[in-house]
Amino acid sequence: MSAPLADYKDKNAEIVGYIEEFNKVEEELTYQLAYARTKDDRSSIEKSIAIIQTSRNNLANALGGMNVYYTSNLENSSQTLAQQTEAVAIIDREMQLAKARLDYINKQKANKLRVVEVNQYYGAAYRERTTLVKWIVAGIVVAVIFTYIKKLFGAFAPDLIWNIVAFFAITFFAYNILMVILSLSARSKMVYDEYNWTFDKDSAPYFDADRKWSNPFKMASLGGCVNDGCCHEGTTWDTETSLCVPNVSSLTSKCSPAPAE
Repeated sequence: MSAPLADYKDKNAEIVGYIEEFNKVEEELTYQLAYARTKDDRSSIEKSIAIIQTSRNNLANALGGMNVYYTSNLENSSQTLAQQTEAVAIIDREMQLAKARLDYINKQKANKLRVVEVNQYYGAAYRERTTLVKWIVAGIVVAVIFTYIKKLFGAFAPDLIWNIVAFFAITFFAYNILMVILSLSARSKMVYDEYNWTFDKDSAPYFDADRKWSNPFKMASLGGCVNDGCCHEGTTWDTETSLCVPNVSSLTSKCSPAPAE
């Protein structure tokens, strides 16, 4: 129960208690008025009864006014709560509409990006297929020209020369055509500029970046080691003498006297 409501109920009960007390006093005075003997006594009792009635009416009016005030505040609070609830509902609807508009914009953006990617994909695929057709046409043209020249000038050179030229020409065009075909077959279905190699990532070995790797070529020589790779701990390679010489710091630490106990 809230504090204002508790205070209201306490005040209401207190005023009702006062009214009941006035009723009891009025009943006693009325009883006394019936048995009053002198005129002065009756007049005094009547004045007291009038005062009590006036006080009781004032308390009743105050109780009614307090009830009206509390009811008015309750209505105002209800109206405020209803307005706040309606405002929250409006804000929630606006948030939902904003989310819907944002989702629509993101979808439109994704669709446009996908259209651009598709156009780029087919553009690159068209260019490479055009390159393949050019190599095939060039190979056919070269074969026709070679056959025509061989018919005209075949007697001026032995067949071995013509066969060697034909072999190199066929090898050259076949190699370029094969490279284009392999490139077309290895392209990704989503991004044409990427190759989709048949590589299983799950079966690949794990690479630990924190692990210290030794140089596999450091000991690769006929003698078993190269330069500083032949030196043990505490020695350093001397380029002038081509020998491993002890470090000065290690010699100093070994030759220094032990501390006296």
